[in-house]
Amino acid sequence: MVRAALGRDDARKPVRRRTIWRRSRSSVRNSGDNAAATAHNRVMDAIAAALAALSEPALAGLLTAVGAIPEVVPGLRDWLEATATWEADRRTGHSYTLLGPLAAIPDEAVGSALVAFAVLAEPFRTDAPPVARFLDAAAETLRAEAERQAASLQ
Repeated sequence: MVRAALGRDDARKPVRRRTIWRRSRSSVRNSGDNAAATAHNRVMDAIAAALAALSEPALAGLLTAVGAIPEVVPGLRDWLEATATWEADRRTGHSYTLLGPLAAIPDEAVGSALVAFAVLAEPFRTDAPPVARFLDAAAETLRAEAERQAASLQ
């Protein structure tokens, strides 16, 4: 069902927009550690580049498909929807900050979210590689955010 949504012409149905909550990224902004801020920007740039590589039908299909994902991992579906919507808005000239997955996914769900990203990406590896690259970039970003957060607590 998810893969089928990527190729359909009718995939441009309006999507209910949901705002995800924002967690402070003050540990990156105020840490004085330019290396951490640079690493954060690099992984967020990977997500933005992966989204930019999606064709219009693939992006519309992703927006549609996200609604079909069960809420197994708290915040995952919300973040995927917000991120795909961010890209759709960016393409129409709207600009606002793209937040990483840790902004929506609770700390205790990071491991489950990493597994979910891998499971979601697998069917797209042959049928829609740009979608798989986006999901891989999202997983890498979540991993980097969680590691940075853990290091700041030590």
